[in-house]
Amino acid sequence: MLRRWGLRNVINNLKAEVEKLKKQDAEIKKLKKEKADAKVARDEARSHREKSEQREVHTCAAPALRDKKIEELIALLSEQEQRKAEVESAKKDLELARTEKAESSRRLAETSEKLETSEAARTTTDSELEPLKSDML
Repeated sequence: MLRRWGLRNVINNLKAEVEKLKKQDAEIKKLKKEKADAKVARDEARSHREKSEQREVHTCAAPALRDKKIEELIALLSEQEQRKAEVESAKKDLELARTEKAESSRRLAETSEKLETSEAARTTTDSELEPLKSDML
């Protein structure tokens, strides 16, 4: 009975590991989407900056207008740098999640191997126990 309970705990632990891995996969997908979104935003900011620079070349006559454009470009550049930092952070998080997933997979394989060994030992014990039970009767 205790052995069955122990095996049930192992199975439940394995199920929990699988759920954890599924959550990690979802997090990895989320981080990939965030990375792609950040790239799109960076590209949009670059495109906007280039268009702004082209407009500035044509409208450089008024210094006040040029100063305003410079401020906009600085703000866009700052935003772009922030997004770049966010992408780098997402890359690190993604790598960490992959490492954790690999470790979880390794532990799952070890636990599965232990479970198989335990089941084999139980089968052996049961087969050795049957003749003893027969002898006792």
